[in-house]
Formats: sequence, C-alpha cells, structure tokens
Amino acid sequence: MIVKFPDKIAGSTKLDYKSIVISGISTDTREIQEGQLFIPLIGDKFNGHKFRNVAFEQGSNISFWEESIAVPDIPGIYILVRDTLEYLQYLAKQYRKTLTAKIIAITGSNGKTSTKDLVASVLRQKYKVRVTKGNLNNHIGVPITILSIEDDDEYAVIELGMNHYGEIDLLTRIVNPDYGVITNIGESHIENFGTKDNIGKAKFELFYAMNNGYAIVNWDDAIIRKKTEDIVSKSTLQIIKYGIESHEVDFSAKLLNATDNVLSNTVFEVVDIINSKRYEFTINTQGKHNVYNALVAVSIGHMAEIVHTDIQAGLSQAKITSMRMEIIKYRNSYIINDAYNASPTSMKAAIEYLANLKEPLKKVALLGDMMELGEMAPDYHKEIGDFLLQENIDELIAYGNNAKHYIMVNDNDNDNDNDNDNSNSSTLISSFYENGKEQQLQSKIFHELNRGCVLLVKGSRSMKLERFININGSSNVKGD
Repeated sequence: MIVKFPDKIAGSTKLDYKSIVISGISTDTREIQEGQLFIPLIGDKFNGHKFRNVAFEQGSNISFWEESIAVPDIPGIYILVRDTLEYLQYLAKQYRKTLTAKIIAITGSNGKTSTKDLVASVLRQKYKVRVTKGNLNNHIGVPITILSIEDDDEYAVIELGMNHYGEIDLLTRIVNPDYGVITNIGESHIENFGTKDNIGKAKFELFYAMNNGYAIVNWDDAIIRKKTEDIVSKSTLQIIKYGIESHEVDFSAKLLNATDNVLSNTVFEVVDIINSKRYEFTINTQGKHNVYNALVAVSIGHMAEIVHTDIQAGLSQAKITSMRMEIIKYRNSYIINDAYNASPTSMKAAIEYLANLKEPLKKVALLGDMMELGEMAPDYHKEIGDFLLQENIDELIAYGNNAKHYIMVNDNDNDNDNDNDNSNSSTLISSFYENGKEQQLQSKIFHELNRGCVLLVKGSRSMKLERFININGSSNVKGD
C-alpha cells in the first residue's frame, strides 16, 4: 500500500518515507511479518511500544510512535503521532477511500457472525471476498480488517460490534459501507443502555452514518421496523426488507421442513419480490434463527447477481465460526455447542430448537449465566426459566451465579446456592451448580452423556462452557 505520512518523522531517514511501500500492518509482534508497519497500541494492561525491538527483529523497520514516549535507540523510521489507536483508525479511513471493493457492514444483537460467514461464502461463488476474521469487530479489529483489503478484492464483509453509544458510528465512518445490515435488536449489553429501544438507537448509528447505499433490515423485528420507518424520510438509503413472519418485504422465507433430528438440514423457500421469483434453499444448520441469517445471504446474493445454484453452493460450503450451533457426536449422544455467547433472545431460540427436535433421546439444556444484563439480570434469567417450563425439555442443568434464577424453586428451597435437584410442578428436572462446583458439574454432564441425550450448551462467553464438553472420543459432525 502507498501511504502518505505526516511530517513528524524520527529515526533513520535513509528510506524514502514519503512513498514507502508497506506490505501490511500489525499490532501484534507475535504475528508481525517483514515489511509491515508496526502499530504499538496502549491498553489498560499492555503497551505495545515496549515490543519495538521484537518488531524490528521480525523485519519491521517502520512504526507509529506516540509523541509522549521517547523514541528508542533502535534503527528504523518512527512516525510520531498523538495517539496510535486514533492513527490506526485514521489510516484505515483514508485507505478505504482508495478501494474499489463493495463493503457490506453487518451488525445486530444476535447472529451477526454467522450471517457474516454465510454472506461471505455466497459472494465467494462469483467474487474475490475479504471478510472479518473471527470476531475482530471492534475499534481495533475493524480498522485492521479494512487495511487487509487488497486492490483486487471485489467485496468485503465486515462485522461491527458495540457495547456503548458512538461505537457503530465510529466504525461506520471508517468502513463507509455500500450495504448495511442489522440482523435484530436483542438484550445484549442492555446494562449499558437501559432498554432494547436504546440498543436499537445505538445499532441504527449504522444507517445514520452511511452516506448512501442499501439498508438491509429484518422486518420481523418490531424495533428495527419502527426505527427504519423513522429514517425513511430523512435518508437517501434504499431500504431492503427481509423476514419470515412479515408480509410486504423484498425477500421472504418460508420453512418447508420440520427439524427431525440434530443432523437434519433445514429447507426453506425464498420469495424474491423484487424479481417475482421463488427459490428453494437448504442449509446444514438448524433453527429458525439460522434461516434469518441465511436469508440475508440469499438477499445479498441476488442483489449481487449471483445465480440461484451458486447461492445454494455458498450456503452449503459456508464455514460457520465455531461454537455456533456446532453439532458434536459423543457415543450415543449429541452435543449442540452454542456456547459462544448468550442473551435472552438467542437463549430462547436455542431452547426452542432443542424442544422441537423429534430425536428419540432425552433433551438436556446446560445453561450458564447471561452477562451484561445489569440490574435486570435476575428477571431475565427467571424469564428463561418460565420459557423452559413451556417447552419440551426434559432436564435443565444450570451453572453460574445468576443461573439459579432459571430454576423455579419453591418457598422451602429458599433460593439455596447449593447444587440440588428440584422437581417442579412441571416435568422439567433441574439442578444448579454454583461457581466452585465445576467438578460436580462435569460429573453430571458425563452421567447424562453416557446415558444418551441431546445436550444443548449455551451461556455467555465469559462462562466458557465449552470446557465441559472437551471430551476425548467426541467428534464434530456438523457446523465446524
């Protein structure tokens, strides 16, 4: 890449720094390669400036450098800036202006990573595509992704995450997307926003910061629908609506098969209102929520003039990021590893999927705490407990601090934090394991798996529930 640098340069000036060619950028000396620009970031527990010598030894002879820090006696060029993070973002924003690739920005409370994976896979059937790696969707990861886009890339699919006001606005102005997608509005990070409506306000920074292009929205989501209607008269964006329940959308989906077992594919029909056509598609993941994710990919595929058969190939070939409805076979049992994260909305979707299975095995839900729900956390966990009692689930195993609220205990139990089995008025058998009871929990999980069951594993990321299903002899059979 050709970079125009500021006037403040320190260190060796033997190189022609005015038009130096850089092979890429790196903020991590463990991954830096020869010829890359080193950008040392400063965080609460780290300072990248301390690793300049490592970057130099790896072949990086040019670096951003904060003015307040003394330039070290290490050969190379130092580009003096006030704040290295701000300059990383500035560099990405300037580089974006040189790119011809069409950029798709995806945000939402749930499903944005799986949607990103599906969209990228569909677009790859016809185009050269760059995509966010893993979950690098924040104020550092997004600029890094932008700076990884090559001149011949035709599309880039970028995930935008947030937990405070202003973050989506910042990322959108860096990315300057041609397509913006909001998957849904849920409760994630509600402790920072107070209400779901406020979360919707933060997500809609995406559309307010876009200059033009397409706004692709889930018309089944009441908050999205209301806020989209509010911006129609104020925006030049072209609104593309998709949904399953709603009518009057541009792309609608209808499920054609009920899920029989954990290895079943999901078949759905899409009506393309724009072109007055109907198409049938199959995805190898389960759950109604994944049909929504796939519907975004189908919609964008059609807008990008990809033929039906290639869209299907993209859906079939998609490599969904791990721990999203990942199916693992263990002896006579199946594990549904959906442990990457959890909110009340996504928790209900996963429970509903488990309940609707026609698998002739015991249905067990291992549920951990849902984080970042603030003072409403007990109520949200009780809401999930109520939902479980209405669904066809045989047993609940609850783990964490707030997880005790999943269990509908009677007055005599006094909300004890000890692991115990409770038989409620419903047929749901439940047990609770507090932090510190991991060994007992592991024994319980082995007991159920060895007897034969379908085990759903879901909780917030910090719960790391996947550690309880890292079992010798298991094999990933779907969704890796």
